[in-house]
Amino acid sequence: MLVDALGGPDRAYPIIHVAGTKGKGSTCAFIESITRHCGLRTGMFVTPHLHSVRERIQIDGQPVTEDDWAAGMSQIASAIANVEAGRPELGRVTAFELNTALALLLLQHHEVELGIIEVGLGGRLDATNIVAPRVTTITPVSYDHQAILGDSLAAIASEKAGIIKPGIPVIVGPQEGAALGVIQDRAQQRGATLWLSGIDWQANTHGRTSTFTGPWGKLSDVELGLTGPHQTDNAGVVLAALWKHVPALFDDEASVRRGLEATTWAGRFEVVNRQPKVVVDGAHNVASVEVLVNTLLETCPGQELIFVFGSYRDKDLAGMLAALAPVARLVVATRSSSPRAVPTSDIRAHLDELSIPGIEQGSVAGALRLALEAADEETVIVATGSLSIVAEAREFFGLGTTSSLERDVLSG
Repeated sequence: MLVDALGGPDRAYPIIHVAGTKGKGSTCAFIESITRHCGLRTGMFVTPHLHSVRERIQIDGQPVTEDDWAAGMSQIASAIANVEAGRPELGRVTAFELNTALALLLLQHHEVELGIIEVGLGGRLDATNIVAPRVTTITPVSYDHQAILGDSLAAIASEKAGIIKPGIPVIVGPQEGAALGVIQDRAQQRGATLWLSGIDWQANTHGRTSTFTGPWGKLSDVELGLTGPHQTDNAGVVLAALWKHVPALFDDEASVRRGLEATTWAGRFEVVNRQPKVVVDGAHNVASVEVLVNTLLETCPGQELIFVFGSYRDKDLAGMLAALAPVARLVVATRSSSPRAVPTSDIRAHLDELSIPGIEQGSVAGALRLALEAADEETVIVATGSLSIVAEAREFFGLGTTSSLERDVLSG
């Protein structure tokens, strides 16, 4: 209703819709970078943000300006008032619905040639599911937000697959367990063509480079801008999605390659200090922590690892810390300023149960100071567990500023 009241701005440009549990943000970042390097004007809506809510809406890889944000909000405020007055039975517009409508509106204002829209939570009931995309992508599905999405992989996959629309191609990354079957069934029901990783295209790593083979041909020896073997899978999904959307992009292979190599994504295996090396990563569930550990083992072989770790009350602390246990020399349990942050004593209790060396420090800045004191030149410090931990770690190293109002809406 709200987007219709704004004149349907999402119908002004083609959209790629991105769902999944792991790798959604990275997938969006790859799509944006490739298409921008190929000369398209891009618009992107992603959540959550690290430091400023304006990061959620980006034009050509940059957050919208304060003036753009204010002008869009002014226009939306009037539409919200009309919708809520005319259809009171629908209830109040939520914050995420407002942000979604604002993003779709601002992308229209900037006359983008491609909109990249990330699902906020799940898919079937997500506010972004109003869009009519040219291509749908589903990255790997794993356990997260079980209280909302369901306590089985099949149930979670069913919610994610809720974005599949009749006749719209679906590009599917590697899936575990029952997830793939659920997605295949939904695509068949909707008459949507399914493209599967490992079948319709191949994405392989060779040390620090990747090779992608598919209907576009073979793209070899690409050094991706995002770190970790899992990013090869994400990049493969992206190439397949772009081939389905606009295969002519691949006529300019050099620009596609530059886009892959130039992709950045703050807070995702991001090196924020060189000596000692400090990495921040927004891993916030068991599957993403496991991916983080695998990436550390590949990129930092033989180096001691100190983790600055904090999370939220609704997360699987025991599972996340168990994933760190085989590699952690020390875990500094901390908490961000988010009201959702779990107490350090809860983290310490799990560390003790798992026999992981640990200490407590009540602030992220203090935890980083302790970790830096304990590190030597060969140590890697990793701040992880939630995006609010990542945001405060980045601020500690002078890479961003978060207002108290914006910090409260960080989620992970």
